[in-house]
Amino acid sequence: MLSNRILGLFRLHVIAQSGIVFGLFWVWLTFLWRFFYPSGFDFNAYMTYGLVASGGILLEAMGRRQESKNLIERGGAGSHQHSFRQTIYLALCLSLYLVLSKDVRISRSFLLGYLGLAYVMLYISNRWLPGVLARLSFWRRDADVRTLVVGHSSQHDLFSRWVTNGRQLGMRIIGVVSDRREDEPGKLPWKNLGKLDQLEEILQRRRIDQLVIMGFPEKVGDIKRMAAICEGNGVRFLLLNDLGERIGRRVTNMNLNGTNLMTIYEEPLEDPVNRIIKRGLDIAVALFALLTVLPVVSALVWIAHRLQSPGPLFYKQERSGWGGKPFMIYKFRSLHAENGDESQQVSAGDPRVFPLGRLMRKLCIDELPQFINVLKGSMSVVGPRPHLKVHDDIFAEAMANYRVRSFVKPGMTGLAQVSGYRGETRENHHIVDRVECDISYLENWSLRMDLEILFKTIFQVLRPPKTAF
Repeated sequence: MLSNRILGLFRLHVIAQSGIVFGLFWVWLTFLWRFFYPSGFDFNAYMTYGLVASGGILLEAMGRRQESKNLIERGGAGSHQHSFRQTIYLALCLSLYLVLSKDVRISRSFLLGYLGLAYVMLYISNRWLPGVLARLSFWRRDADVRTLVVGHSSQHDLFSRWVTNGRQLGMRIIGVVSDRREDEPGKLPWKNLGKLDQLEEILQRRRIDQLVIMGFPEKVGDIKRMAAICEGNGVRFLLLNDLGERIGRRVTNMNLNGTNLMTIYEEPLEDPVNRIIKRGLDIAVALFALLTVLPVVSALVWIAHRLQSPGPLFYKQERSGWGGKPFMIYKFRSLHAENGDESQQVSAGDPRVFPLGRLMRKLCIDELPQFINVLKGSMSVVGPRPHLKVHDDIFAEAMANYRVRSFVKPGMTGLAQVSGYRGETRENHHIVDRVECDISYLENWSLRMDLEILFKTIFQVLRPPKTAF
């Protein structure tokens, strides 16, 4: 029931925003007409653009229905990010229509001003409108969902945010049922109405609409008994999943051919379409770099070698790749040809690095031949950085889920690198920070994320961080 209320609220919000951008279009048009263009506009021509803008909001919403559950709890940063994305959609839709229609009647400055105002209005509506719509939709007493909670004080902190958001959807907590002695009055924000063996009596006496169990009970039989009591009394039954807290991992639910499963990690790149999109980006970027940048840079690096460190142009080394399988990585040589132990990480002031090699490493020039790996398919442009197998074994001891990062192809750059975690890994927390970024990338991949990482990488090449050496 609550999930359908959330979905309905999401739909109301999208419809309202579609109306807002359409109304704003005409307010902006009327303002300019009254004060700056008294000779008038061709209103018929502008009518279509208002409809295109309204349709752009609906089109953007179609791709994020799964985000509807986060509508109420979206904060300022989330509202900004979402509003910016919607404004980009508006700009693309309006520009596409402008190009296809070859329309010369509409003012381009009018559209630019409109997009700026649209962002402001979208931010306001994303930040505060969901709460207003929730209050308008569920303010009536007959819309209240009288809810009884089964749980104890230690679980309240875990689900407090869920309970708070539930209030905005009309969920009203009547009280709590708990068998624990420590849950005395004052321990929980709700009144303790009794023990579990009094559950059916409490449901009937308090006219409860919904029972919420805060986490899995220790005995499976208790769940079956409470579910049967709820069904017998026409009460909705909700079980809040605390399995993730119990095992110390975030748990994701899925349904496969009618079978309910739980998994620890989401993997968007297991979708064949997403893989094709990512591979297409890899090929496009790699071909461009190999045909334009690499030949010129190869000549410059060859000259640098001749001046300071004669030896082979390229350096090849076996690294751990996708699924932990080894592959041969290509780099421009930035160390002297005789450099000792390959497994020793390069550190600041390392004597094995020749002077121009330090500049190459700082500007990531030594990484450019990895576009060959990208074109061959052993690497991606964006992904977790590949390490030596000996380093993988060391890092895996420092972080239990380290090897999860091998679920995706290694990359030339990654979320960890553009988040400030670049350079030598000397302490365990350096490893943990990087792996957390890698796993976040694994679970939240999108084409937009890849593009953002690429742009941030270019910025870092132009202004290298202090950890780059």
